[in-house]
Amino acid sequence: MITLITGTPGSGKTLFAVTKILEYVKQNQKLLEQGKEPRMIYANIDGLNIDGVEPAPVDWRDTPDGSVIFYDEIQQLEPYKKSRYDNEICDALQIHRHTGHDIFGITQFPVLLHPNFRAVVGMHHHLHRGWGLSSATIFNWAYCVDSPNAPSNKKLAEHTERFNYDKSVYKYYKSATIHTHKKRIPKNLFFIILGVILFGYFAVKMLFFNDNFFSKIYGVEQKSTEKTQQDDATNSTFSLSTDSQNNSQSESITQNNYEHHQDELHNRRLFLYQRDLPEDYIIRRQDPMLQVRGVMKMGNNCIAYNSYGDRMTLSNKECLDYINTGKVYRSEGNGFNNTTFTTPTETSDQQQIPPKEPQQTTQGITSTEEYLFADKSKTEPIFNPS
Repeated sequence: MITLITGTPGSGKTLFAVTKILEYVKQNQKLLEQGKEPRMIYANIDGLNIDGVEPAPVDWRDTPDGSVIFYDEIQQLEPYKKSRYDNEICDALQIHRHTGHDIFGITQFPVLLHPNFRAVVGMHHHLHRGWGLSSATIFNWAYCVDSPNAPSNKKLAEHTERFNYDKSVYKYYKSATIHTHKKRIPKNLFFIILGVILFGYFAVKMLFFNDNFFSKIYGVEQKSTEKTQQDDATNSTFSLSTDSQNNSQSESITQNNYEHHQDELHNRRLFLYQRDLPEDYIIRRQDPMLQVRGVMKMGNNCIAYNSYGDRMTLSNKECLDYINTGKVYRSEGNGFNNTTFTTPTETSDQQQIPPKEPQQTTQGITSTEEYLFADKSKTEPIFNPS
């Protein structure tokens, strides 16, 4: 297989390649222990000092079958550098698998290499060293990527891995980046770390301490719920007691005191109605335009009229209140201020109501009762039917 190792200067390309060489050396030792022939290892890395590793020839075809060859700065070798012309060495790479060769090319950028070499790459390792740390991220593709630093290409990597620099490997070769790279931690990283620490502190405090935000909310909601339940229980108890009292009072009402009970109910309704009247009710009732002089109920509808026979704009509920409470005024004499307050009388089913004779009216119908029992032939119309 042809493997390409790329990365900017100081990213750890050569260190990664030397680590691979040491792995092949260990494999050869196992082969020797098994009595098998080891693979030949070649490399042109500057200052490489590893037993069993020979200098690499420029033409990979000059090595035995099954050899492992490492070319550092391969773009500087004439057969492998970028060119528009074909050459036999690169063309022969198309059949390298027939001879069992494993060739590693190390360079900074893939575009510096011959197109025929890039075309036969079977594994591409690209190292990225961030912030000058003693480690690098390796992006791996199963083909040659001409722009490995592009974010879109990094997303297409088959897998990534973390490569930690092993200082014990530096002794096997010369590296110009051992003491030249310094850590470059961004200042924003400190603020990010500080924010994470503060967030974790407040999160722990809010979640696990007694006096925290959630306990306060839960406590308020719990107290509110308990208070609501207590109020509901009190209201329910009061409602039950009231219903019980009403039932007992209703049961105590007999036919003998029915009339007295009806009078009490009427007086109570009258009291409640008077209590809800506005403060200027006395002034209002002295205005003939605002005085309810007649009320008529037909089914569920109720109509009220003033002293002029005009239909008043009262709601159905207000109109029914005049019928239920009897607050219909009649004028006495010629003045509008001389008014009397009449209340309807309620009778039981057993009482006999004597029939009333038709009444003669001279001032118009002022109530439903007068309308029902008035002599229609002598009654002035209270409104224009048209």
